[in-house]
Amino acid sequence: MRPLRFLLLDNYALNAPEGLFVSDPIKVAVLGFWHVHAAEYAARAQQHPDTELVAAWDDDAARGRDGANAVGASFVADLDDLLARDDIDAVTVTTATTAHHALMLRAARAGKHIFTEKLLAPTVAEAEEIIAAADEAGIALVVSLPRLY
Repeated sequence: MRPLRFLLLDNYALNAPEGLFVSDPIKVAVLGFWHVHAAEYAARAQQHPDTELVAAWDDDAARGRDGANAVGASFVADLDDLLARDDIDAVTVTTATTAHHALMLRAARAGKHIFTEKLLAPTVAEAEEIIAAADEAGIALVVSLPRLY
């Protein structure tokens, strides 16, 4: 285990609070292939020397299997089984935005660091609940905003 301090995945930076520890390399799972950037984020996790893509899940099993095969990860049909795995430190959430709230609460409660595409959630109340769950769990929560111009 090593401290999680800073990780740069292409243009996506993670500045983590002190005291967070992760595997070396950081083991990542993809949650969903619905979003247009899902394959790109999975590829970044594969290419970065400090991360390893180990598993994938999707609420649509066929899409999940196809996506997992495309990125060279194992497909896990049951989200609870994936989140319970000790060999997964973090997840990328690339599902429909309407699914973010429930998925991120489950991931945070399972102690998984979260990287997600914008929007964090459809409502301010849901976003605040996700942030509170991440704070309570002591995990890093990162929202991708790579094209702010």
